[in-house]
Amino acid sequence: MHSPHTPIAHKVSGTQPHDTTDWSIELLRGGAALLVVLAHYRDMLGLEYWAVNFTFTGVDLFFVLSGFVFAPYLHGRRLDPIPFYIRRFFRLYPLYIVAVLLYAALHLHQNSGNAGHTLTLILKHALFLHTTQDIATAFSLNPAFWSLPPEVEFYLVLPLLCLLGGHPGRALSIAACALILHLALAAASFSTAQPAATHTTTLPALLLVHLPGLLVEFMLGTLAWQLNRRLRTDAQRLALILGGFLAWLALAALFHHHHDQAPHLQALLHGNVGLLAALTFLPMVAGLAGAGDRFQPVLRAFGRNLGRLSYGTYLFHNATPRLLDRMLDIPSRPMLALCALLLTLLLAHILNLLVEEPARNRGRRLAARRARPSSP
Repeated sequence: MHSPHTPIAHKVSGTQPHDTTDWSIELLRGGAALLVVLAHYRDMLGLEYWAVNFTFTGVDLFFVLSGFVFAPYLHGRRLDPIPFYIRRFFRLYPLYIVAVLLYAALHLHQNSGNAGHTLTLILKHALFLHTTQDIATAFSLNPAFWSLPPEVEFYLVLPLLCLLGGHPGRALSIAACALILHLALAAASFSTAQPAATHTTTLPALLLVHLPGLLVEFMLGTLAWQLNRRLRTDAQRLALILGGFLAWLALAALFHHHHDQAPHLQALLHGNVGLLAALTFLPMVAGLAGAGDRFQPVLRAFGRNLGRLSYGTYLFHNATPRLLDRMLDIPSRPMLALCALLLTLLLAHILNLLVEEPARNRGRRLAARRARPSSP
């Protein structure tokens, strides 16, 4: 999550883009988190509509947003790697570790007497190795944790990508190479597909859920950034937003019926659903980002606050239904989902104040000390 997934503006040269506090980006982050929540709560809510079943693609929106936020680095903005890594660590890791420990406690309670296995899971998650083995391990504590390793991998290779980039043509070439790599991995994964019940992971399937396969989604975010800079009118923005949304709905309908499709359509969707969803998010992000003062202050404030809670919402929304099930007797599943969402937002707010913001500020201070002075 990305998101995972999510920097904010900082005025130390070479550390972060200055435009990432835009309320519209924060709104999109919050929307991405709520899409994932809806995907995991749909059974409790009794919602089996085709579009609701496709809301898991909120993760892909996080990837596109990360690419958008860091796109200036790929187009010439100086990146000082050490301060960048410091800021990313303190932005991502402290709250993630809190989440890992909470889910580990729930896992231990559910599997009493198996403390050794739980400790192993904690170590694997702490080192971002939980998605390198099999589906059961990747989803053992919290299914949403699967997206953290590719996000971290993107941060790690970003300085190298910056050396390869520098102008729009090079960024487009990187995106093209990433697309070719993804399609090759998806084709190899489809040809070696095994029954899901075996919970085994082939190498192509493994690479598809890590940066070799997902880099193209981050790079689509950089293309959204390029497109956004070329927009001149609100009509262009609206056309992109509506076009992307309609494309997302069409893809959701296709995904809903893919089990009944011919083999060649199944091959098209296999391993490519996230990529196709990211393609629909590209125009939406390009159209909405940088909306500035075109909307009422209350909406801008709502967007900023929703984005502020997005990381915590993404990390903890699968824990709160389990906590409520243990503490309260809520016979209505929709009511459980509503209470879980409210508890998630409350928990995200509290931990934002106690963990996220202090850790982020600490990271900023440490990064500022290590930043190289700007050229006169």
